[in-house]
Amino acid sequence: MRKVVSAFLAVISVGAADAEPSLKGTDIPRAVADGKPWSATMANGRTTRMVFLPDGTGRFDGPMRMSIAWRIEGDRLCVRMGLMPRSRCVTLRRSGVGYEAHEGTKRAFSLSR
Repeated sequence: MRKVVSAFLAVISVGAADAEPSLKGTDIPRAVADGKPWSATMANGRTTRMVFLPDGTGRFDGPMRMSIAWRIEGDRLCVRMGLMPRSRCVTLRRSGVGYEAHEGTKRAFSLSR
């Protein structure tokens, strides 16, 4: 059992070392806010479309269509959907044809084109 746990931890640490670094806050608008739609895959597997406009607005086209407001806070992208009172702030890492959004160490959603 200890060997299995040790091997698992070794694989995790290698994967973490190989992970792309998070984007800097100054790079996030150029990376995602071009007005073109992103396919967003949520942590629960649902897919939606998100559009980020350069002016800090955008839209979310999922089970419901709603506007979004976004801002940069440090090196995080903070998104508030519709009339929700709180923003969800995530770091972005390059991944294949898009970005992985993380809240701490947990994947929140991915963006791809």
